Amino acid sequence: KARLVSELAGSAGDFYDGLVNGLIDPRMLLDDFKVRYRGALDEYRLARLKAHPRWLERLAGSLKAVEAEKWVLVFLQNERLPLLRRDGRLMSGAPARIKSDLERFMEESERQLRLGSDVIGYFRDLRPLFIGANATYHLFLSDAAGEILPDEHLGWQPVFSSWEGAFRQISVDTGGRVANTTRLAAALDAAASSEDVYYVLTYQPAEGQDRKRDIKIEMKRPGLRAVYSRKLTLGEIFPLKISAMEWQDGVLKIGLGDYQRLYGDEGLRGRLGISIRAEAKGREALVSTREIFPRDPLISVEMGLDLPAPGRYRLEVEVHDLWTGNKARAAKSIEISPPPAAEDGAGPEEAPELAALLDRAAEYCRKLKEGAFRFYCLEKVQEKVLQENPLQRVVQPLKRSWHYDYQIVGAGGQIKEQRRLVLDGTRKVDKANASLETRFAAHYSVFLPVTLLAVENRPLYHYRLAGSETLGKRACAVVEAAPRDPERGGISHGRIWIDEEDGSVLKVEMNPRGVAGSQALEEEARRMSAELILEATHWYLVAHEGLRFPSKIEFVETYRFDKGRQTRVRRDFDQNVAFPQPLLETTVRTVEFYRLSQEYEGYRFFAVQSREEIQPPQ
Repeated sequence: KARLVSELAGSAGDFYDGLVNGLIDPRMLLDDFKVRYRGALDEYRLARLKAHPRWLERLAGSLKAVEAEKWVLVFLQNERLPLLRRDGRLMSGAPARIKSDLERFMEESERQLRLGSDVIGYFRDLRPLFIGANATYHLFLSDAAGEILPDEHLGWQPVFSSWEGAFRQISVDTGGRVANTTRLAAALDAAASSEDVYYVLTYQPAEGQDRKRDIKIEMKRPGLRAVYSRKLTLGEIFPLKISAMEWQDGVLKIGLGDYQRLYGDEGLRGRLGISIRAEAKGREALVSTREIFPRDPLISVEMGLDLPAPGRYRLEVEVHDLWTGNKARAAKSIEISPPPAAEDGAGPEEAPELAALLDRAAEYCRKLKEGAFRFYCLEKVQEKVLQENPLQRVVQPLKRSWHYDYQIVGAGGQIKEQRRLVLDGTRKVDKANASLETRFAAHYSVFLPVTLLAVENRPLYHYRLAGSETLGKRACAVVEAAPRDPERGGISHGRIWIDEEDGSVLKVEMNPRGVAGSQALEEEARRMSAELILEATHWYLVAHEGLRFPSKIEFVETYRFDKGRQTRVRRDFDQNVAFPQPLLETTVRTVEFYRLSQEYEGYRFFAVQSREEIQPPQ
């Protein structure tokens, strides 16, 4: 503690001296002070103020093993720490531009040290063991004596200790005393005069009685005295939580917390039922279940899943706390890659039907790639983004639109796309060589089929026939494509609608994970505890001389949130301690954050006499 006082006094003194000298920007000084001051407090809080539930559990367990009536005398010193003084020179002398920030930092630091919530969840599990140990706890608290604080910026202030909070609750639960005094001899005499022969009686309230209740107990036998609380508030049961999910090498790791643990013949244990449902389009759902009995308050569970085929799966996890009835649900989308390619780069042979279809598609891509043409059309772009309104402080969709004259032209031995901006919202403009002003953009969509199906690109992908559909009055085969080895080439996974007759492509659905910018969205989704869903869809419903051209492109960014709703119900227990029983029901809420639409109409085609080289999609 002396070292802590020295560190806090040094950080405050250096901060004050820096402000007085005026050689360094006050905000830089404040940032440095925050790191040093908060770091010293956090280190002390974790080392000295935070109770260790494992120690308490072992203490209660060892006392329970002794078959005799016991007293436990606990001596603690009231905790206080040197914190910033509101009337000190540092606060009064701080420049106006950082004073409000300094005051907020001081309030946050004090609040963190005065609120004791880091051990509450453990006591709801440990309480039955302390009551059942047949021991009376007496807590004796005293103030520190002789502590001097020779610093003009800091002052002693009381702070919360989880140890004190723990033993206060234990003493109340076991009928003991809590004495806050320096007269320890008198407090010990008062505790020793208490009756040491007693019985613990517990009861469970009737169904639906989850409010505060007044208690009155009358004793009919002479000489008996009851020690009890005059009011009863049922202890809180926390909602079961799935803290994290991670998929790696066929194993789903699930982080779990806030489940009930009860004592039985084998000690403190929880009881959880876990169910995982794996779904993919066109495939039968797979379900895996497991029951576990965790001893620790936070655990990570690993469950292996044998998914039969490559593709995109949605994993739905449901965890059931069998002690309380609480449930928690979460979902995660994963991609199963196809088997690795052979050493020569060739993959396993496709089925004859699929191979014939891919050959027709490759021939179509050859015509698309080698067709000497130019085209001109109107490109209508609309973008919708959820943004916070700074005036109303609400999230609202922001919509913008542009119209471009869009061209595919041949120049310098390459085919390139060009845009001329002609309408910005409702304002007419004329801007040559314009670029898309949207957050995301699809480039060279007309040649996406070549990227996925051209004969020279086929070794990069694993193909699977996923079904058939009618699109634009044409019978189409739906083919799934996935990169054999993302490091060797090939873009992200996709589904392709191929005309069964001529091999032309009418639609492509892509999962754009891995493209520029998607990693930042994945990190944002993790920060929001949500599942990121990215979708990019290309339609090719404009036909000209046996070739198809883009009619519409859509890019959608969506987040899926699991939202819990708590309802109280009654559950029967074998144990003699009653708990309220909130049942956590989870509903899924999907929020669309971003939508980009690019529509193409009014095509005009101009034949040219030279063959051009196609610039591949970027």
